[in-house]
Amino acid sequence: MARVKALDKNFKPKIIPIIQSSNTELLNLIQYPVYLYAYPKGVKILIRSGHMRFENGEIVRNMSFKHKLEKLLTKSRNIKVTLECIVSTTPGIEIEENEIYHILRDLTGSIEQIHVTILDMVFEHSPEALDFTARTNSLKVLFRSEEVGKYPKIANTVLVHSRKEFENLILVYNIADSCNEFIIASPKSKYKFGVIEDLFLNDGGIAKIDTKTTFSAQVMYIHPKIINIRNKNVYVAKSIEVNYKDAVLEIELDSLSVMVTSKIWENRKNLTGQNILFSGTVIPGYEYPKYRSFIRFEKFQ
Repeated sequence: MARVKALDKNFKPKIIPIIQSSNTELLNLIQYPVYLYAYPKGVKILIRSGHMRFENGEIVRNMSFKHKLEKLLTKSRNIKVTLECIVSTTPGIEIEENEIYHILRDLTGSIEQIHVTILDMVFEHSPEALDFTARTNSLKVLFRSEEVGKYPKIANTVLVHSRKEFENLILVYNIADSCNEFIIASPKSKYKFGVIEDLFLNDGGIAKIDTKTTFSAQVMYIHPKIINIRNKNVYVAKSIEVNYKDAVLEIELDSLSVMVTSKIWENRKNLTGQNILFSGTVIPGYEYPKYRSFIRFEKFQ
């Protein structure tokens, strides 16, 4: 009988390899169907046989957090699995990753504004036994909310069969959940160190895609709007029109304060012709970035 290869005590599970290439090159190599899920912004933790640690091996100390996940911890201990999870903030609440670290390190830190998403799993005594399809299906069966509670949730993994489905789903995630990082995985890819098969022509099977990138463009025109402050009409900047690769793009300023937008409007003559930095979501099949957000003027402080 063949000997089963078990995880050693230093095993630190992670999704590998992360393919190092541009999104365009990566997307051109995808062989469909593939699984896709949004990668939450937050702090990664590993739950192994009832114990929680950060990626660097440090123990998660927060007692309220442990109590909230008690059923999940017990389940992982009973069936001897390691779970790869992300601890992130609840929707609509902005907390820096360092603050999440602080909460999880603190014995008595408040956990009201954080939640847990389970991304992947591996059986400790057979880490290479299951492909991604089996792992994602096992997660849904083994860690149902009826058994482990509603506090941890499982990543919403979707099997997409074409480039068009892929593009449409990224757009939905970006608009609905403000997500800009995604994991794509071959149905047959294994959770192990080394080469994983079938997603790319010559390389691995799981990769992370970041669809949010910074761009630079020349300011052409600043659009105004009128707002009422203490019964007085005030002009502020509404949006900025820029020239990006010979195309006219408009960047909304609704997320900025009145103080900033009024200053931009007052200085519009000096700002016209300068370069602006903005972020945008690059969607395969589109020539220009979508869902653009202002960052700053390159020469304006």
